[in-house]
Formats: sequence, C-alpha cells, structure tokens
Amino acid sequence: MWEARDDEGSFECTRTLAGGHSKAIVCVHWVPPQVMEGFAEGAFVSGGMDFNVVVWDAVGSSPSLKLQGHEQVITKVTHDAKGRIISGSQDKYESFPDHPSY
Repeated sequence: MWEARDDEGSFECTRTLAGGHSKAIVCVHWVPPQVMEGFAEGAFVSGGMDFNVVVWDAVGSSPSLKLQGHEQVITKVTHDAKGRIISGSQDKYESFPDHPSY
C-alpha cells in the first residue's frame, strides 16, 4: 500500500502483502469495512500467477483465506453487494467461491 507523503506527489510504501502467493500477484482489490463477514476492518483480495485468490485481513496484512480452483492466471478480483468474492482468470471462467463466510 502506498500513501501520499506530501503535496508534491511523493509516496511511501506503508504495507506489503507477503506470504499468500507462491508466484507474482497480478491484481488487488479493496473490500471496505463491514462488507465481508469476518473482516470488520475490511480486506484486500489478490489474484496471482499461482492461479489462487487470497483474502488478506486489512489490519494485520496477513493472508486469511486461499481460494483455489482456477487453472490459469487470475486477472481480476472484485466483490458483489453481499461481500462474495468474484474472480476472473485466463482460463475463461469466473469463480464465485462456495465458502461459509460468503
């Protein structure tokens, strides 16, 4: 995560997501607080070259869930109005994980 340091366009890296993917992260999506059950402070959702979607706790920046099922690189992650994760992949499938929290 990058935060502005001043009005001149300078930014500082204040948080990184590490340990959830075995290959590069391709996309990241922010889920606001109170949208997903179990993530009162919000969450980051990432898709990677390892074909996995990872849900990260926004407070601790630790991987909380790993959603598997795609057969190629994840190219897009988002959420719906109910807080369910939606992912798209180069395998041409969209995934709506069947997880008790969603």
